[in-house]
Order: sequence, then C-alpha cells, then structure tokens
Amino acid sequence: MALPPPENTIGSRFTELQQAGSTNNLAREQIEEGRARHGDVLFTRNQTAGRGQMGKSWLSAPNQNLAMTILLETAQLPDTRPFHLSVCSALCCQHVLTEITCGDNQIKWPNDLYWKNRKLGGLLIESSSSWQIVGIGINVNQTTFDTSLPNPVSLRQITGKELDPKTLAQRITNALNEQIHAWLRDGFHPLLKQYRNQLFGKDASFTVRENGKEKVIRILDVEDEGALLIEEEGVQRSIVSGLEWIIRS
Repeated sequence: MALPPPENTIGSRFTELQQAGSTNNLAREQIEEGRARHGDVLFTRNQTAGRGQMGKSWLSAPNQNLAMTILLETAQLPDTRPFHLSVCSALCCQHVLTEITCGDNQIKWPNDLYWKNRKLGGLLIESSSSWQIVGIGINVNQTTFDTSLPNPVSLRQITGKELDPKTLAQRITNALNEQIHAWLRDGFHPLLKQYRNQLFGKDASFTVRENGKEKVIRILDVEDEGALLIEEEGVQRSIVSGLEWIIRS
C-alpha cells in the first residue's frame, strides 16, 4: 500500500556550508545527535574528505563542484530496499544532467553518472539506524583533474558554460522530491524500466577487475533486485558487488 507524501518536503531545510570533510559523515552525526529531519539537505562548496564507492576517495577541487547529502527517513519511503532508493536517486540526477547537456547521459551500475564514456559524478548511499543517507557528487566547473582519475569530465567541459553548484543541488533536490512522489504513486517498476533504458554499456563488452583479476565481460541487464547480469566466456551470471570497471577516456 502506498504511503502518504512525506511530512517534510525534501529540501525544505537546505544547509549550505563553505567547507566540510564529508557531507555523508555530517549527516550521520546529525542522525546520531537526534537533529536530523526527513528531507534535510547538506551542501558544501568545498568537500575535503569525500568518499566514493568501494572505499575510494572522491577528489574534488574547492568551490568548483557539487557535493551534497540528502537525509531520508526510511519509514517515509515507499519501501526499504536499498536498490530501489539507488535507482530513484540516480534517475533524478540523470534527468537533470540530461537537461543541461542535452543528452548522452547514462547510469553506470550501480550508481555512477556518466556522459558518453566519461564519469561526470556518482552517488554513495548509506544506511544509519532508520535513515538513508544519499550522497551525491558531480563535477561542475572543474577543468583539470588528478591524473589518478582515469576518465573524468565536468559540465563545464561538456557545455562550455560555468554553472552554480548550489543551483544544481537545488534542481536535483526538487527532482528527487518529484521522483519519490512518482515512486509512491506508481510503484517501483516504472523507475526500474527507466533505469534499464539508461544503463551504461548495455549489450557491450568491457574490461573489468574482479577479485584482483582482469577479465572481459558483456553487460546484459540489471535484475529486479539490483544484481548486474553479465556474460563471461559464454556463461551468464549475476554480480552484486565488488566489480571494478576499467574505463579510460
């Protein structure tokens, strides 16, 4: 049974910080201290200790990019499955980015944001008690990147225009609010269909690293519960985590 709309609109309490270590860590502190409210947004101009998938650091130049975290109370979401929230959150980012770049945006499993074959951003979703912590990082105005990053790109490099990261954060917040209401109204399967249509690399082959071993796989689909369906040496199997893609621009 669908839940009523959240009591507090997402983004109704938007906190802007000039500098922060990790907005996800700040969100966790608010939860532990009893100060969190459903829909809170923490946005910083300079994130000094951002985190990405698989324990990697999220490297970002000061005052040039988007770093934000949205706090969502699990009880106010349509269901509790982490993959469903991941799909909803990634899609709202993808939709906003497509409006800005006029296309070529996809979602690389599980929740990286790609423009063509280059990484534009990503999400890190974590759970804490009865809360979901949605961290979002997007390259906005940065034009030079650490050489350790294999394939980064920014909105400025794509569009030739400088954008305000805070305005982008507010657009994504509004999009997530609308997307969650659609999820409440229509259920998850329409979102899953969109996610599959926007899946980066579908039906293509890629070099990846799994358990320290490089191999070539073909991307087939994403299963209903979030596993990536691949083909390796003619055999189909599912992957739930631990896959490192080797993609260079």
